[in-house]
Parts: sequence; structure tokens; C-alpha cells
Amino acid sequence: MPDLPNPMPAQPIMQPYALLLETPSVRLGDDPSKIAWSGCGPLDVPLEVRGDGLVIFNFEETARFGSPSIPGWQPEYGKRMPAAIQKAEALRSEVGYARLEYMNAWLAAYGSGMSAAAAHGIISQPPVDPHRHFKAEKQNGRWIAFNERHTLVAGSEGASVVNTDVFEHAVAVMNAAEAKLGEGFTTTLALLHQASHQYVRHQFASAHLLGWTLTEQALHVLWRDYRISASSGPDAVTEINRDRRDLLDGRDFTASIITQILSLAGRISDERLTALDAARKARNNFAHKLKPIEGQQAQEALATAATMLSELLGVRVVAQLSNTFWM
Repeated sequence: MPDLPNPMPAQPIMQPYALLLETPSVRLGDDPSKIAWSGCGPLDVPLEVRGDGLVIFNFEETARFGSPSIPGWQPEYGKRMPAAIQKAEALRSEVGYARLEYMNAWLAAYGSGMSAAAAHGIISQPPVDPHRHFKAEKQNGRWIAFNERHTLVAGSEGASVVNTDVFEHAVAVMNAAEAKLGEGFTTTLALLHQASHQYVRHQFASAHLLGWTLTEQALHVLWRDYRISASSGPDAVTEINRDRRDLLDGRDFTASIITQILSLAGRISDERLTALDAARKARNNFAHKLKPIEGQQAQEALATAATMLSELLGVRVVAQLSNTFWM
């Protein structure tokens, strides 16, 4: 009988995550290793920004993103991993993905902050993913970060000074999104960042499709709010029972029909209706005929999506649409 495999130890905590602001080069204060700004994002995530642009998300301090416990266990030949361990591993992966989505949502909000508070746009940096993020820990009272090879991460060497109002605006965007959109707010903002980066990479079809997805979400929130105001409160003009609500939420009420109704009700302008129709037609032509989407079409679709989000949230949201071409 062969020896038993080595015991599997309990998994360590996932540690706080971090990212490095790449564009523009960030410099806050004289000492780049000191914390230049700190605050708290939605879902009670503590945020700290070092002077060199390293952003620490202390997820370990939260209930939503804290490390799931994975106990140690003894493998046995011919037996599968215990179900409890499999479940714990799956939960750990789920938490990891949720952390990354939160960070990408923050990057979208940060870009909006740069446009609103610093009055200039940026080239959208690559989204964080399972291999493009850092882990952070405190040593001697200061945060350090390292990559998956356990190499220390050096901060930005740039000298651009970023107003800390940028980070206040970023948190305001995220808080407003949570209040208006509910638990899916990180998905919405993360998609905006993904769409902006696809545009930067000249992947105009992908950027446009993600932008239209965001636009449809905004439309459905407007549609929901319109129905609520029409059926409840002092301005109610009708009653919407369950069957009628199911009908209004059904496939018969397409984006085209919803935009027409919202336009007739004065909820969107004629200019907005024209922009929405153009984005919808471009999306349909690509989806059904593979008609290429041009850069200008993608730009207009993302700008429309960001404007609609701004109006819904009551705070400025901006899609980062700067790009370059080495020819």
C-alpha cells in the first residue's frame, strides 16, 4: 500500500488586493510611500492611495469580500475531495472574482473623477483580472504590494500631481450607483471600464456592444421608474397589477418601443432618442449582418451610455475615450 499523499494545509487568507494607477503617472505629496488619501467605498471597503499611485482595497476588513475559511484535510487514494472543501474552494473563487469586479468598477469611477475633478480625461488602463492585480500587506506600518511572483511592486515614477478630489468623486460615483442600481452596481461600472478599454484597444465592436448593454440597463431603470410614477403616488394615472407588470416587462416591450414611449412621455429628449436609435441599429446590424462598427459609432454609443448613467445617478460618469495609434 503506497503512503498517503501529503496533508493539504488550511488555506491562508487572500490578503488585501491592490492596483497601480498607470495613466497618468500619479504623484501625491513628497513621500510616495505614504498614504495620500484614504476613505471608505460602498460595501464598507476601506480604500487607501499611496503617493505613488498604489491603491489598496482592504477587502479583508469587510463581510462581503473577506477570505472564506478553507480547512486543511488529508487526501486519500481513490477518494474525491470532500464536498465541504469543494464548496469552500468555489466560494473562495467567487469572492476573488467579486473583488476584481469591485476594483474595475472603482477604475471606472476613478476615470470619471479625473474628468470631473481634474478636468481632463485619461487613457483607460487595462482592467484587473486574475493575473493582473497585486496583493498588499503592511510592514512597519506601511503598505507594500507584490505580484504573483512575490516581486515587490514599484510605484509610479511620474511627477503629475493628482487632486485628491478625484478620489472623493470616485467614491461618490460608486455610492450613487449602489443606491440606484442595487447589488449589480459593480457589474455596471466594471462593464463601463471594460468598454472604455476595448475602445482604447480599437476593438470598436466589443466596446459598442458593452456600451449598448449599459444603455439598455439604464433604459430599463428609466422604464421602471416611469411605471412606478404612473401607478403610485399623487401623480398616479393607472393601476399596474401583476399580470400587467409581467406584460410590461416582457419581450413585446423591446428597447425600440420603450424608447418611443419614454420619448412621448417626455422622459428622454428627441436628441437622446436619435442617439439611442443609432446605437441600437448599429448593434443590430453587427449582431445580425456582421456589419463593422466604426470608431465614431462606438464613441457615440459609450458617450450616450455614460450620459444616461450620469443622469440616473445624479453624479458625473464619464467613459474614457482617449486612444492612440502607432502608425
